[in-house]
Amino acid sequence: MVLDCTEIPVQKPKNLESQLLTYSHYKGTHTAKVLVCEKPGDLISYVSPAYCGRSSDTHITKESGLLEKCLPFIDSVMVDKGFLIDELCCEHKLKLVRPPFLHKNTQLSKSDAANDQSIAAARVRVERATQRMKLFRILWDNFSADLLPQIDDVVVIIAVS
Repeated sequence: MVLDCTEIPVQKPKNLESQLLTYSHYKGTHTAKVLVCEKPGDLISYVSPAYCGRSSDTHITKESGLLEKCLPFIDSVMVDKGFLIDELCCEHKLKLVRPPFLHKNTQLSKSDAANDQSIAAARVRVERATQRMKLFRILWDNFSADLLPQIDDVVVIIAVS
């Protein structure tokens, strides 16, 4: 399965505490964040509940309970370089697949380069799936603060559409 988190821009909350929780330094705006899982066949098989924009990918993955549903020693999890869930995969006895890190002034071996290409091709699919979700008009602009209590339902409906 391929995992990726995506951020959905939301209107700036009126409450100061909510503003602090939803502000994403990465995006420079207020966001909600969801974990998306895609299985072979270009199907979104799981979308987590929405978390505050400043939540880490690791936190969302752990809290979602998704890895607990995987089969130890059988299932593999593919993520991007910045998706730091090594310890979680180890705890659940899952194989973690990620592109190799390239250190300064080094070059990938031919086998690492080929492996990197196949991982990138698989990752592109989940990134395209999240982009397709964002084509829905309700996610075009900042998600309405009035609709935040329904964001989980909205995202799931969009994911299965």
